[in-house]
Amino acid sequence: LPDFAIPSRGVSIVSPDADLLSRRLRMSSPAVACRVEEGSVKLDLRAVAPEQDALLSRLVTERISDLWE
Repeated sequence: LPDFAIPSRGVSIVSPDADLLSRRLRMSSPAVACRVEEGSVKLDLRAVAPEQDALLSRLVTERISDLWE
């Protein structure tokens, strides 16, 4: 492990089923790297280029929409 922290920004998504959402995001095309921590899905944005923001937003919205039904 590195001896220092790498600066980054992230997003934490609260979901009724964080494990299911993370699986859906990982299986998306393109795959979204994420992890489940403390019951929410964490996305580290340091690897997301600004021009990919809209795509990431669309993928998250599509994969999460039916979890509250």
